[in-house]
Parts: sequence; structure tokens; C-alpha cells
Amino acid sequence: MSIDRIGSSSTVLGSLSELALEASGDTNAAVAAMMLEHAQQKRETLGQARLAEEELLRKREAEQVAKIREQAEVAAEAARLRALGSIASGAFGIAGGATICAGSGEPSGESKILSASGDPVKGVFEFVAAERDIDAGNARADATAADHRAAAAKRRLEDIHSEQSDARELARTAIDFLKELTKSRAEIDQAALLHRA
Repeated sequence: MSIDRIGSSSTVLGSLSELALEASGDTNAAVAAMMLEHAQQKRETLGQARLAEEELLRKREAEQVAKIREQAEVAAEAARLRALGSIASGAFGIAGGATICAGSGEPSGESKILSASGDPVKGVFEFVAAERDIDAGNARADATAADHRAAAAKRRLEDIHSEQSDARELARTAIDFLKELTKSRAEIDQAALLHRA
């Protein structure tokens, strides 16, 4: 039985079925071969899970950024509406003032109507802006929820990395055991040959 370590992944030369066949009758070697096979399967499964989780994390982060941008756009729209309301209110105030200046200098009914007309117009814009504030708050809540989903995906990814490390350690343990078993068998065979000679 020959054992080789290549890079970060431990492999047994020959197939695991050959290893199990070679170890037939030796329970320890069979258990080590099963451990090695289990570790390899676990690493492959976790590798696929890691790739899927990384893709999900990228999607969650993109969703979070989109929600933050949506929140910013809605908040900007609310601010624009408030500004338009103030502009309209100011325009009516100016028109009322111009009417006073054009007349006798005393506020007339017409100037009072023009000056007062700005308040309802501003109120309408404030009302619409308040609705957009609600939308901005909902977008902020969505962004926070997306942030939590991204954080959960990061935690799952860390768990997968930890499990992959455990699988590598299990494979190392099995390979080290098989190396020792092979070395012991070779020493026993060598001693038997020397004893016969």
C-alpha cells in the first residue's frame, strides 16, 4: 500500500476500494479507509455547499445595496417634494406682497388670498412627501433585512469553512494512521525475513 500527500488534499494512491481490499482482514485499516472515504465525500459536499453559499452571499449583498439605493432615491424624492412645496408657498407669498405693493400699500383681500394660498399648496406637497418618507422607511427596513440575510449567509459560510477544516483533519488522521500501519507491516515483514534467514 502506498500513500501520497499532494498539496492540501490528501489522497491514497489507487482507489479506496483497492485500499479496502488490501486492508481486508485488518479492521483498523478498513476503518481508516472508511474514515478517509468519508472525509473525502464530506469535503466534496462541503465544497459544493461553500460555492452555493458564496453565490447566495453575493446575491444578498447586491440586494442590500439595491435596497439602500432605493431608500436614498425615495428620501431624495421626499426632499424634492418638500422643496417644491416651499417654493410654491414662497411664490404665493411673493405674489401677495407684489399685490400689496402695486395697490395702496395696505393688504387687500386679493393679496391676503394669494399669501394664504401658499399654505395649502405647501401642505399638499408635505403630505405627498410624508408618503414618500414612509416608502423610504420601508426601503430602510428592507435594507436592514437584506443586511441580516447577508450576515446569516456569512455565518453559514464560516461554518462550512470550519467543517471543511474538520474534514481535512479527519483525512490527515486517517492517512497518518495508514502510514503507520504500512510502516508497522513493513517492519514486521522485515523482521520475519531476518528471523528466517
